[in-house]
Amino acid sequence: PSFLPSFTMSKLGVSAAYLREFVASPAFTTEWPLDKPKTTSKVKELIVMEQTKAKKCSMVRLLQEERTDHEQLVGPATVFISHAWSYDFMDVVYVLLEYAAKHSDKKVLFWFDVFSVNQHKGVRHNSDWWRTTFHEKIQAIGEVLLVLAPWHDPVPLKRSWCLWEMHCALQAKNKVKLSIALPPDQRAAFLAGVTKNFNAITDALVRIDAAKSEA
Repeated sequence: PSFLPSFTMSKLGVSAAYLREFVASPAFTTEWPLDKPKTTSKVKELIVMEQTKAKKCSMVRLLQEERTDHEQLVGPATVFISHAWSYDFMDVVYVLLEYAAKHSDKKVLFWFDVFSVNQHKGVRHNSDWWRTTFHEKIQAIGEVLLVLAPWHDPVPLKRSWCLWEMHCALQAKNKVKLSIALPPDQRAAFLAGVTKNFNAITDALVRIDAAKSEA
């Protein structure tokens, strides 16, 4: 589909250990410009693009090539993350760290586009690629974790790209698990909202309109 972005899709994901290291790094803490929001989009622009610009590669590739402990940080992805780039980056990280803690009995590696995709270049794919190869890659990963916020009007449900990811997971049926998670503050707001108005869930769902979704 023409509305979808262009990129070379790596099979590599990042571990919870790397996420913890990343958010504790000076680039994300003390060196972060005070006037910039910590959205995933800004993380890409201010950190990922800067740290990978010399080799013009993805962050996962850079870690593989430069870190002796890369096997603890990157590997074949087991969970595909569907999210909005406008989210607060820490909200997404909290969700992923919670997921990893709940699945500590297995190795969890997140296909998180800000790290897994080469942000310096894109490859234009035709509709056949999206209908076949992308589907196959989602199936190979095996699970799509959809991060939703705000709970009453989730941004991903207005994004054509996120809707396509959900579509791929649902089309794969028993081959791909589709999970949904809310950031901590949204879970509290959700419980408060449905306590006052149980129809709030239905109201949120009926607002989904793929025809009006944005890239």
